[in-house]
Amino acid sequence: MLTQMFDNAIYDGAASIMIGLLLIVVAILLVIETKSLLMGESASVTVRDSIKTLVKADQAVSDMGPPITLHLGPRDIMLAMNIEFCNHLSADEIEAAVRRIEQSIRTTHQDVTRIFIEAASLDGSETFRA
Repeated sequence: MLTQMFDNAIYDGAASIMIGLLLIVVAILLVIETKSLLMGESASVTVRDSIKTLVKADQAVSDMGPPITLHLGPRDIMLAMNIEFCNHLSADEIEAAVRRIEQSIRTTHQDVTRIFIEAASLDGSETFRA
């Protein structure tokens, strides 16, 4: 419009440069916001500590390794844990405990959508995958 009003083509060039700069700024902001998700960001320390507290609160758990988390999307966290259950528990009791733990985590942290639990002694012997 300014080019037509003032019969000067410099306004078209300036407008094109402004649009280009705006696109660069938007691209940089998108890179900053999505970089951590693309790089496989872990869940926050608060979420990991909360998960650890929830798991250790179950009466069937004797110990656990650190939870491994990975953001698959902004609202999609994968969780993998190695949990040592009390020695006196049967397979059915361990299965019930795994269900309780999963339900507790999903209720507290809706972003945790995939949970993988390995029920084992933390020294590496006797493994039961759930």
